[in-house]
Amino acid sequence: MTETAPHFLELRDVSKNYGGVVALDRVTFACNRGTIHAILGENGAGKSTLIKIVAGVVQPTQGQMVLEGKPATFSHPIDANAAGVVCVFQELSLLPTLSVAENIGRDRQGAGEEPAPADPGRGHVGPDQRRRREGEAHPGQAAR
Repeated sequence: MTETAPHFLELRDVSKNYGGVVALDRVTFACNRGTIHAILGENGAGKSTLIKIVAGVVQPTQGQMVLEGKPATFSHPIDANAAGVVCVFQELSLLPTLSVAENIGRDRQGAGEEPAPADPGRGHVGPDQRRRREGEAHPGQAAR
């Protein structure tokens, strides 16, 4: 019989309480490297709390997180990042002049620092600059 490799990340019966409020109730989840998962649910279902636990922003009240077959606890997002776990939160204050990768990497740059452009020789060209260069209208602008 062949052994299967452990999941990259597993959550086993993870719960989170805030006082008397149960934000997560015995969540079990597993994923492997190279896969993409979506966490869906109604408002108040605990999606953000789940991701915050995985990212090391908050600690579970009970349950266990396992990373590559070994128990894991992240006391800070830096610990999660160092272990290869990076969570992208819904963020409405993205920098429009940066690429998706550069916006995601903002947290690794340090608070308030704008990362260097992807191609320092050319600088980053955002979608608005591309549209202007190509003669397209900006959303909400009448075409010329």
